[in-house]
Amino acid sequence: MGKGIKIKIIVLFLIFIAVGCDGTLGGFKTRKFPVSKQKLVVAIESFYERNPQFITPPKWKEEQESWKKRGYDFLDARFFYLQDTPEELYYVSFIGDENDSIQSNANSVSIAIRAVFTRKNNRWLYEKDFNEEEKTRIENRFNNGIISKLEKYVGAKALIEKD
Repeated sequence: MGKGIKIKIIVLFLIFIAVGCDGTLGGFKTRKFPVSKQKLVVAIESFYERNPQFITPPKWKEEQESWKKRGYDFLDARFFYLQDTPEELYYVSFIGDENDSIQSNANSVSIAIRAVFTRKNNRWLYEKDFNEEEKTRIENRFNNGIISKLEKYVGAKALIEKD
């Protein structure tokens, strides 16, 4: 097989994967914690134990499960349910580390909101789907309700990496 054909096959394969996985996720601002991934995972578990209102309720489980059906189950991700108006579900993933992978930097780990589900739209929306005012509202809600608590649990401040 010639080099040109191999390249075409690879390109077609990558296009197939991108279409099959519903395109790229993109994401909101990235929060980089100067701790190990394991420490942040433990902090998230503590967060859920102390704040069970952020655990996805049964009425939203189908939306949470849809990520596996869409081919994103390889990502190490968590869901945060926000019950106050507007009621939302945040899909948050670790950046750069897939499920069961070895952390690339043992002293730093990053997470970001990848998508937001709202009953108003009844579908998952990506950062590009929101205007600047809504993006700011979501980022502030994430910072105040979730990130600030995770910072306390890990004993370190998260840095915002993306504008």
